[in-house]
Amino acid sequence: MILVGLGISIVLGSFWLVVIYNNIVDLRHDISSAKADFDALQAQNSELRSRVFALLDVSDLKESSLGLVQDKNPEYLEINSKWSFASER
Repeated sequence: MILVGLGISIVLGSFWLVVIYNNIVDLRHDISSAKADFDALQAQNSELRSRVFALLDVSDLKESSLGLVQDKNPEYLEINSKWSFASER
């Protein structure tokens, strides 16, 4: 009787250990899959950041690329007196 109980306990214990082992293997597989997905997302994020910074970078813009021409001798608006509009009367 004791041997039968011991045999059943060994069989059930072995079955339980196989179930636990399978769950651990599945968990490790899920973790490695999630890590691979995370690494792919980090790479995409890095690419997107590079594109955004390239679009927003103004260091390489020049006047010629915007159609502007630098004026060598600019003429400024000058007013002779402080109250010129009042002295016209």
